[in-house]
Amino acid sequence: MSDKNKESEEELVERFDREMRAALLEASNKMRAEKGYQLITEEDVADIDTLSKLKSL
Repeated sequence: MSDKNKESEEELVERFDREMRAALLEASNKMRAEKGYQLITEEDVADIDTLSKLKSL
């Protein structure tokens, strides 16, 4: 696989991750709003990611 194809594949994976994350955040916030819970922000999710990474070290 050429470097150009590999970069394109990496970019596609990153884009998929961003879009999936946004869709999940939107769906979870819709359910949280229906239940009257506080909404989650992208920053909240980033904090969870950071803590998960630290825990795995």
